Amino acid sequence: MRILRTLVAGTIILVGVATVSTLKMGIDTSRNVPPSAIAMIGPVAPGPTDNRITQANIHETICTSGWTKKVRPNSMYTGFVKKLEMGNGGDVPSPAAAGRMYHVVGTHLNQPLSLYELDHNVPLELGGNPEDPINLKLQIWDGPDGAHLKDHAENKVHALVCSGAMRLVDGQQVFLSDNWKPYAN
Repeated sequence: MRILRTLVAGTIILVGVATVSTLKMGIDTSRNVPPSAIAMIGPVAPGPTDNRITQANIHETICTSGWTKKVRPNSMYTGFVKKLEMGNGGDVPSPAAAGRMYHVVGTHLNQPLSLYELDHNVPLELGGNPEDPINLKLQIWDGPDGAHLKDHAENKVHALVCSGAMRLVDGQQVFLSDNWKPYAN
């Protein structure tokens, strides 16, 4: 069974493949164990947001200290996805869901990897999917669309959601619609 997905910006097409043999990457998933508050719900479903995070459980999940460290994929996984996105693309196994594969279509950039961050479109601190490449994009570090500036917006929107001044779904929509710049100052 295949699921075709496209990013909001339409720049990368991804296909989730349910029955493909896994690649041998030696991924250490010990850092990716979900906290006990959501462990019984199961692995995150494909898509830009983490289906385990809801408005009702934000104070046990995204609004707790250390949340992103608990769910962030390890650097071996994100480094591999980053290289696929910059190059010719390819398949990558889910670090948390055995047997799930994602396909990444490359962008064929001929620039150094160090100029880019592999960024979560919907930030982890707002319930973004930690592993699905549909929620991962190459983002230049500096400049008006850069990752450093977006980090400020992520922190501001996270604070609004955790204080109750903004609903979780509205905070996620800020990033799904790529309308984060007003929150970056």
